[in-house]
Amino acid sequence: MRDHSALLCDLFDRSIPYLSRCDSFAHLNALRAHAFFQAFDVATRTAENAMNASRLSVVAALHAMKALLPDVSDLESALLFREAELLSASNAIKDLLATMKEAGDKMKDLTGTWGALLSAAKRKHKGSSSCFEPSQQFLEHLETGLDVLAVGVGRWRLKIGLCKEELALYKQEMFAFPRAGILSCPSIEDRYVGGGPSPAFDKVAEAEGAEALSLAQLGDHKGRKVTKVVASVVGRAIKEAVRTVAAAPVPAKKDISLLLSKSKSNEGVLSGVGRVTPSKFTVPDFNYTAEEEKKLNEANQMLMYEQQQAVANDAKAVEVSVRELSQLTSIMSERLVQQNEQFSILLKNTEVAHSNIQKGVGEVNKTLSHFWNSTRQLIACLWISIIVLLVSNWVIR
Repeated sequence: MRDHSALLCDLFDRSIPYLSRCDSFAHLNALRAHAFFQAFDVATRTAENAMNASRLSVVAALHAMKALLPDVSDLESALLFREAELLSASNAIKDLLATMKEAGDKMKDLTGTWGALLSAAKRKHKGSSSCFEPSQQFLEHLETGLDVLAVGVGRWRLKIGLCKEELALYKQEMFAFPRAGILSCPSIEDRYVGGGPSPAFDKVAEAEGAEALSLAQLGDHKGRKVTKVVASVVGRAIKEAVRTVAAAPVPAKKDISLLLSKSKSNEGVLSGVGRVTPSKFTVPDFNYTAEEEKKLNEANQMLMYEQQQAVANDAKAVEVSVRELSQLTSIMSERLVQQNEQFSILLKNTEVAHSNIQKGVGEVNKTLSHFWNSTRQLIACLWISIIVLLVSNWVIR
């Protein structure tokens, strides 16, 4: 046991290869120096940076929506940039995963065909680290890591998409609320604390208990009593519905008081339900003091100004993007014109060269078409020289 522990310590300290039962475990430096591991490290760092930046952008967008900031164009641009980063990381992971799967398939084929030769080569070079080849287990480990990264990147892409949708809805609401006269909304957390009704709810129930007692007479169920809390809840719900209707936007030519006065004509509907007196449920006219109207107008003007500033900033951003797009389009058109001119010049040169080649071929054909052409003259000269040599040789002999 001590020898085995000493051998393991020597293995991890010196980073030497270890052979046991014909399974080769290369040292850590060779694994880290492999191209697949380096690419996996780069993809991991890129994906982690993109996910961290996306998390910060989403948190900033949520804080901005919670603080009711009117200008969110920078946040939208940041979300678009993070989405592009996540898409780039996802494409890189997919490409690297496909490459590793292809390498694994090739390794399986080589192992099945040349297994004996490869094992012999490994036994021959077992002491050298330069002949390190990635094993199937190593590739499967990297593929699993890439799958986990792809799942994380996809999750954050979905979160970025949902955050963009929330920002779009937030912009629509910020555009519609000032025009509807809604300046603030009650907090839901103040109503229920710890799963039960808040003290404010109890106070409202006690204050409205006298008016809500008439709802205890709902229906013709004899011997059935309605508690004070249930009656107060129903009365409070009716009043909230009335306030919502009063705060809803209406056409400019109509008055809210006229629309609300029409509810008096529907008293017959309420009179048929139990013993409820419909006169108690008519909507009162809302009369604001001069100071309240002044405050409401100032708040509305401030919101309108902020909304106009946000719209102006968005328009400026759109104008800048359109200007950049027009510049890019002009540059691309100029390059396209230059490429067309170069192509036309190349085409003309090709036509001239082709015509010159045709002229040369025609001249050669003309010279060859005559009986006593240069080729036949050369052949005749050769025959004459041969005959002269033979005659001179015969004369000399």
